[in-house]
Amino acid sequence: MAAKSRLERIELRNDDVLIEALFSGEESRALGADLRTLIEQADTMIRIVVALRQMSAGRRGNLDNSDAYRAVVELMSLRKRVNGVFDAVIRNWPGSHDELASALSVSSAEARNRMSEVVRRPASLDEMWALLSPLEY
Repeated sequence: MAAKSRLERIELRNDDVLIEALFSGEESRALGADLRTLIEQADTMIRIVVALRQMSAGRRGNLDNSDAYRAVVELMSLRKRVNGVFDAVIRNWPGSHDELASALSVSSAEARNRMSEVVRRPASLDEMWALLSPLEY
């Protein structure tokens, strides 16, 4: 019988919200301190979406200048990370151009072009972040 993987519980408590996530020890070690940062950025995004939806529905949202500023700073960082992860996936795409095209909802030619663009340029720091631990880049 194969041994079950132990899961580590990561908790983020912020005001009246608790976010819990379960990760294997291997996943937790691979991400290190970045795991908590990613969870905090997800928390910020969720809170901003809630505030924006409340405001658009005519209800008073909790979005003040400091919240909006923090959201922009964290979301800009998250956007760079997401772009780095996206480029790393494209650069290391294991399937065909047709499969990539399907995933991107574009033509096969457009998928080939996007892959060529990513492969032609050096990996960004955020792409390197996706691939390596901070001590490796």
